[in-house]
Amino acid sequence: MKKISICLGAGILILACAMVVECASEGNPGFLPERGRYIMGFEYSSVKGRNLSDSKFGTQALDVESKQSLAKIIYGLSDRISLLAKVGSSDLKLWNPNASTNYSHSGDLAWGGGFRVNFYEDLKLGLSLGGGAQYFTFEPKETTGNRTAEWKEWDGSLYMCIENVVSDATSLVEPFKLSSTSFHAGVRYSDVKVDWTYGSQSGQLAADDNFGFFVGFDFVFDENYIMGVEMRFSDEKATSAVLGFRF
Repeated sequence: MKKISICLGAGILILACAMVVECASEGNPGFLPERGRYIMGFEYSSVKGRNLSDSKFGTQALDVESKQSLAKIIYGLSDRISLLAKVGSSDLKLWNPNASTNYSHSGDLAWGGGFRVNFYEDLKLGLSLGGGAQYFTFEPKETTGNRTAEWKEWDGSLYMCIENVVSDATSLVEPFKLSSTSFHAGVRYSDVKVDWTYGSQSGQLAADDNFGFFVGFDFVFDENYIMGVEMRFSDEKATSAVLGFRF
């Protein structure tokens, strides 16, 4: 019972951190599925602290907040290359922190895709080095006054992953046993554009900061059940929480 309480507490803490820290999205496990296998899961992301500018809005940059709920699949094209696809819903809020201006768009269709590649791998150390790229877009619902917005984002990243296989697995929550843990960290370039219209006016908001870094942890139970969290900093304050299953 004590072990169950500890594990449930840890899980709640991880998910709570995801809700509070607040993300755009690498949002992948630090490791890749083997050739011919795939990971299916659910990802919750929240983005805050990203600044977007457009001269038509004046000199003050707008802040961004977005909550994203996505179903995703990662397929192992080979032991070193994986493909990613995701689809779900995302909302968007833009506001001027020095004024009362606030533009809120409720959630609507969001989707994206990309790939990951391992450049180097040392199985004895559990170390891998890799990189990846992905595209993510969504167009939340129109607000009153015919105000629309369309988010377009390209990400490129380089990362390091350290995986630790648990040789003497013990049950934290029956009947699940912890099989492995992994830590990943890296740097990324993220180019965000938001096309907007308001009546007869239109323009494009662009991200002020494009470079950031990220860290994440993954926990694998019974070889296949995955729970992970990833946080991103510098260009934005963001977190992704992922629950998945490896087939």
